[in-house]
Amino acid sequence: MVYGIPKGRTMQRFNRISNFTEIITLADTSTGGGGQIYPKATLVDAFDIYMSKNVEFRGGCVDAPRDAIDDKNVSHYLLDTWFNGDKLMGDIEIIDSDMGKILCDLLNSGVDITLALAAFATFKPSSPESRDLFGDYSNVEKSSKVVDTMVVSTVYATLKSNTTH
Repeated sequence: MVYGIPKGRTMQRFNRISNFTEIITLADTSTGGGGQIYPKATLVDAFDIYMSKNVEFRGGCVDAPRDAIDDKNVSHYLLDTWFNGDKLMGDIEIIDSDMGKILCDLLNSGVDITLALAAFATFKPSSPESRDLFGDYSNVEKSSKVVDTMVVSTVYATLKSNTTH
């Protein structure tokens, strides 16, 4: 599976139809379906790189991406990010595309929408719970849930019921 815009591909720049500000994720808190923990410094580093891209390369879609973000499924662009305490906030520009109109209709009809991120990440190694030479370590995870490094591929819109924030 490839997320984001394929290398060498350019996206059409659509006109804005609305803006939306929402939480993307929480820092230093167990989040997501896997319970991963994003340290604030890791989020800052990853989003500094992501936000340095041209806005056309910060396109997102409705629901978790299953393929590349392109002109057919782009619904918004991520314009800005900032922290409000432990909350990483995002401001998106909903665009005049087929999927952008669907996102706008969902918001206008009262559907509870939030933002979420798709990223490639490595996790910090897990430390053994015991130093017992004869201990059973078969159920000990090889890595923790704490993200060590990450690369953001996209920020997408999803139902609030699909997230933990």
